[in-house]
Amino acid sequence: MKKTLLLLCIILLSACTNKTDEEKEVTAPMEKTNQVLLKASAEESIDQAILKLTIHNDTDRKKIFTFQTGQTYELTVLDSEGKEMYKYSKGKMFTQAIRELALQPGEKKVYQEVWGYDQQGQKASPGEYKVIAVFLGKEKGGEPLTAEGTLEIPES
Repeated sequence: MKKTLLLLCIILLSACTNKTDEEKEVTAPMEKTNQVLLKASAEESIDQAILKLTIHNDTDRKKIFTFQTGQTYELTVLDSEGKEMYKYSKGKMFTQAIRELALQPGEKKVYQEVWGYDQQGQKASPGEYKVIAVFLGKEKGGEPLTAEGTLEIPES
């Protein structure tokens, strides 16, 4: 009798749903890398490139980065032989102050600089160059984040 009553309850409960298998709503959770991502990129034109560094907090926690100076990032461009063609910090001075930056979950920040394809007064040759981006903020016990990209200087 108990088995029959239990079976009847199961049948009744399964019949209470008003959606067929085809109508069931399916949602997949968003995939998170649970990492802070760094990307280096460049937008080229005939006379200059816009160098970009994008940092993205792809975690579900706020991330706090500590900087030892007023410099937030470094952008460097190298030619095919590894020769430095551009360095963001070259010739600049930065404050010597400890500061913090908080990135909320899902937050992105984009930093950019313009490079006019010149190296010591001479225009860089057409070709492919490596862009190295370093985000100088460190999480507690962590290291600065680094990313690489490429840019192509077109023929004029």
